[in-house]
Amino acid sequence: MRVLPYQVSVAQEHGKPCRKEVSHNNMDINNKARIHWACRRGMRELDISIMPFFEHEYDTLSDADKAVFIRLLECDDPDLFNWLMNHGAPHDQDLQRMVSLIQTRNKARGPVAM
Repeated sequence: MRVLPYQVSVAQEHGKPCRKEVSHNNMDINNKARIHWACRRGMRELDISIMPFFEHEYDTLSDADKAVFIRLLECDDPDLFNWLMNHGAPHDQDLQRMVSLIQTRNKARGPVAM
């Protein structure tokens, strides 16, 4: 599991471990620098899925969807990898919808140089 500065414990998010931050101020939906940093996963497959979505699509999301995107970022890398590569799906419907949105928008946009 990647250790992030705001991590204090691992909690269960509908059966899947997701990181929880110390306070919601650390990952405020408007704190784009913090969210950008959290998008950098260190696994190339995740970086080429998550980072372009954040850079090109995040500002177009509703506040509710921005909060779901942040919740997705709190999940463990192996889960994110499996979900984004269609090797499983989150139990949480909102997270599943966000995974599908990331896949759809990335596919529509096409490859982005990293």
